[in-house]
Amino acid sequence: MVDKDYTTGSHPYSEILDIILAFSCEVERDKLLDMLLTQMMNLTNSDAGTLYTIKDVSLNFSIVKNKSLDISKSMEDVIDWPAIPLDETNINNISAYAAVKREVALITDVYDDDSFNFTGAKTYDARIGYRTQSMLVLPLIGYDAGKSVLLGVIQLINAIDHDTGRVTSHSKTSNIPLLTALSCIAASTLLTMQYAQEIEALNEITLKDALTEIGNRRYTDKILSQEWNLSFQKQQPVSFLIIDIDHFKFVNDNYGHVSGDMVLKKFAVILRRALRTTDYISRWGGEEFAVILSDIDSTGARVVAEKIRLIMEKAEFETVDGETIKITVSVGVHTNIVTHDSCYSLTNFIADTDDALYEAKRAGRNRISQVEPKKK
Repeated sequence: MVDKDYTTGSHPYSEILDIILAFSCEVERDKLLDMLLTQMMNLTNSDAGTLYTIKDVSLNFSIVKNKSLDISKSMEDVIDWPAIPLDETNINNISAYAAVKREVALITDVYDDDSFNFTGAKTYDARIGYRTQSMLVLPLIGYDAGKSVLLGVIQLINAIDHDTGRVTSHSKTSNIPLLTALSCIAASTLLTMQYAQEIEALNEITLKDALTEIGNRRYTDKILSQEWNLSFQKQQPVSFLIIDIDHFKFVNDNYGHVSGDMVLKKFAVILRRALRTTDYISRWGGEEFAVILSDIDSTGARVVAEKIRLIMEKAEFETVDGETIKITVSVGVHTNIVTHDSCYSLTNFIADTDDALYEAKRAGRNRISQVEPKKK
């Protein structure tokens, strides 16, 4: 049913190495897919090509290119392109066949072939004034820990004879083993990229506070460690603020925890707006928030802390019943430059900032307490 008469063809080693290197260096999924289809079309001298990716046990359209008609479309451009279900009992579609069987499929002329149903191709031909003839379909298979993973298929359409300029069979223009190897390399790169993105997304979730949607305590620890190391490397100051909402228990006890949550969420929004985009904010725990200021000295840090205190003092917060309430905050502030001979640790730095916060609370709240920079 499927033409197996493949020739080896020939391509300069440098060209193949350049393609492999380009695949391995790409870090964006869509760009990698676009590059893969383009290179496959070039290597087979194909006039057109389509790439499908797996989603919900179906092949879903991703990219189509056509040199002669100057067509290049992404998913956003073609919303009516139907998905191809992957079902072993129904593989009359050539792309479904290649995906399910995980085999290369080659047809010399789709209009003369009765092995597959090419109604879709003929319908699209009628829409754009094209004539699909030869077709080569490659399964896009990546490997992870020795296991194969099907990611999609590549359709290469109308191989152009180098000498005559006419459409011919892909068996005359293509090195099938080479194409299979390159598609495997690209798919494995794509698979690694997807796993990395999933891990990154998972890490972001574990570093985010579910209520306020800003960083959590783990996020604070991570950023503080980075800024501490940066202070050591560049000899620049790192400033840390711990902010406590005064008498927050009163809010929960008198207006309910739902209202308390509303206050915390709005507090995070106001805090974000009060700072530079390069500053870091997080929920330190309960009604406490943390701010990390990079490359700001002790004077600047105190100015920022006072700005936050005044903004929160003037802000209005609503309860679940629509009642307006006011809050104040106490702030502990600390700035340090990590010197090469310093014995002052990040743990000490955090503890001293926390002590400063409690000093502000002991002194009457709605105020700032600052620790002087320590160089030991």
